[in-house]
Amino acid sequence: NRKPMKGSQYRRNLLSLSSPCQDSCYVAQMEESMQEKFQTKLTSLEAYSRRESLRLYRVPEGEESGAPSMAHFVEKLLRENLAIPPSTPLQIQRAHRVLSLLPPDGSQPRSILVKFLCFTVKEEVLRLAWQKKGFMLNSSKINLDHDYPPEIMALRKEYAEARKVLKEKNVRFRTLYSARLKVFFKEGVKTYNTVEEATADLASRGLPVKVITPPATPREKLQRCPLWRGVGGRRPRQIRGAAGYREKLQVYRREENEFNVMY
Repeated sequence: NRKPMKGSQYRRNLLSLSSPCQDSCYVAQMEESMQEKFQTKLTSLEAYSRRESLRLYRVPEGEESGAPSMAHFVEKLLRENLAIPPSTPLQIQRAHRVLSLLPPDGSQPRSILVKFLCFTVKEEVLRLAWQKKGFMLNSSKINLDHDYPPEIMALRKEYAEARKVLKEKNVRFRTLYSARLKVFFKEGVKTYNTVEEATADLASRGLPVKVITPPATPREKLQRCPLWRGVGGRRPRQIRGAAGYREKLQVYRREENEFNVMY
């Protein structure tokens, strides 16, 4: 029979166990901090590699079908609607639709990714488009914007509801790089660095905005991370069992009589 532990011995055992737990928590916090720094640098590098690119939004699917290439179609579209003279070379290296499935009828068309040779030309095209606040193509309003990395696009989309409310209330605003919101109130200008800060302050001003609270736990913080959700706000697919893959591979299975054919 074991002898019951005394109070002092019980406390010593707890202290001996708490030290490794504290060390593990400290290491986990350090690794999380390092991961955030590495991800910030990686996103910054990806954004720099996209600095000569822009995106055209809401161009109807199939509008480019009559052009020799997507680059020819985009150049003609920009020159005609932004009054760019033929003497100004655009130097479009390539242009294509975003690589995704063809959307169903009635849904928003895929954006067009345009890669320029020169960064200054791309910036001038964006400046002209923003001055005109976009342009019309048939009955579609075409907008232009930078080609942001998926992580930055996901963070900027979190301001969607706040921007919608500000637009309805005729309050001027601007979305700054990388994911900040600048609002021009009558009493002054306010810049928000996070969506949590923006929604909390807008709600305190009486605007009908849903307040987004900061993540309370590390798990919630991970789930709200753009990398966890994946592009488009969806979580990565969960790994299925072997049975699910066997069902998918059945379409590639050959019948036995296929191997018995004489040539």
